[in-house]
Amino acid sequence: MDQKAAERLFKLVVKAAVVKLQSGALLKGDLKDVVDAVSDLFEQLPEKQIIVDSNKKVIEDYMNSDLNLSLSINSIYRKTLIPILPVDRKKNNISWKTLRLQIRNRTKTSNERNMTDLETAIEEFTSHLILNPDDGNGWYDLGVCYHQLADEELNWSASNIKSHKKDIADYQKKAFHAILRAIYLGGLSKDVSQRNEMFTQIGNLLYSMVTPPMDMLAFEPETVNNYMDASGNLISVKNSIPDSKPIYKLAVAMYIHALRYKSLQKSQWRCYYATGKCFAKIGRPPTEVLGWYMHAIRDSRQDRGQKELLIEPVYILCSSLAKYLFQGKISATLVMEYLAKEKNLQIGENSTEEDVNDHPKQHAGDEDLIQNGTEHLPADVALAYKGIFKRLLEIISVDIKGWHHRPIYRIAWMQYYIFRNPERAKAELMKLFTLKPTVKSHISIWKPNYELPGKHYVYIHKYTLFLIKLVKETRDENTLEQLSRKLRKVQTLLLNYEQIMNELTVSEQTEQNKQIQ
Repeated sequence: MDQKAAERLFKLVVKAAVVKLQSGALLKGDLKDVVDAVSDLFEQLPEKQIIVDSNKKVIEDYMNSDLNLSLSINSIYRKTLIPILPVDRKKNNISWKTLRLQIRNRTKTSNERNMTDLETAIEEFTSHLILNPDDGNGWYDLGVCYHQLADEELNWSASNIKSHKKDIADYQKKAFHAILRAIYLGGLSKDVSQRNEMFTQIGNLLYSMVTPPMDMLAFEPETVNNYMDASGNLISVKNSIPDSKPIYKLAVAMYIHALRYKSLQKSQWRCYYATGKCFAKIGRPPTEVLGWYMHAIRDSRQDRGQKELLIEPVYILCSSLAKYLFQGKISATLVMEYLAKEKNLQIGENSTEEDVNDHPKQHAGDEDLIQNGTEHLPADVALAYKGIFKRLLEIISVDIKGWHHRPIYRIAWMQYYIFRNPERAKAELMKLFTLKPTVKSHISIWKPNYELPGKHYVYIHKYTLFLIKLVKETRDENTLEQLSRKLRKVQTLLLNYEQIMNELTVSEQTEQNKQIQ
């Protein structure tokens, strides 16, 4: 079969392949064989052509360039202008089209195979863009591949994040450059739902780049500026890492832009949710942050065909209320107002009687969990904390599958910092740990559906440090010893093994000194 025959064959199967992939299924059997065969027939990039070599160099330089997001959005878009010319818009056309079809469902394969396929896809998309650099869809697909590759690395293990952190940051930087150029070129402009996905994706990418475990590494400048000092000596100075605030602001701009377009899902609560988190990071007023979370809760009700409570936006509201009240940034009265508003949204005007009856009731033992823990607090503040605490317990009660660990952590946090009861805090937090010698890991938490890649290991690190603190304060030597044995065998789960072991060693030495005294 020659290329002309392959082109005719491809035209016969392309519609069926698109329908198959858009339904979420992988290509199989004869359909997959045809698509693969057609892709294999098309040649690599033309060799010894000056314009091809020039385009390749321009794209490499652009993708490796430093990120500067302290500029206006229009200025950032103008950065995507690169001195590059199309070679042949028809050449390599089928190759990149077939690959784009096959990449749609790459995430359903195994982690290692997925990474290999993504690396191959990146090579193919880059080759296509060298020939046709003004294809917005091609730039978007290239950015998606880099983003997925970074996410695969982040999900692999904590030790993988540590050893490949620079590579992950590089993938994230290239993903941002590619998607931003796609936006500038009007990539996917005819598909409203895909534009929603594109702007949401770049918002998520920015948030992942700036927060743990990546911590701004993608924004570390590579460019070195050379200066002549007063003595005539040449001095090389590397630019400093930029402030995170403009990055969060740009992420917010992307989320808000995504809200202009209808999503394939009925609800866009995740954009409201993420906007609130970004505003919290840059220190916006609590009422503004909480307002975005209320928008997320209100909008999430559209996703409730099955009538279960969507936990993420409700949890983040309760958690934020607890932290803001603890920091003295909001009043107890305001806390009660938000709790009442949230409850009214859950049993709103359009709810059926069954919906109202399904709203979680407080348990008989709830009051016992916080008794004798609020004597040091003013009456209104104590009442506000109790309201938050009970709502968190209600969230846990509807999490039948036990996927959500953050409400349990926040309850333990409140037991320790608010109700001043380290024993109960430890007992609550221990629900997330398993110290039996027959179980390899020291912790047992799931990755919820909407958790960003890599955050799983951030939570493991955070919870482990908190447990060490509680074990130390309660002088629980048995748990300390069990935890110590476990932690020495789970380095792949810990982002900072040295910090954990240092805290553990300090705790063990403290206990030994107390015994000597």
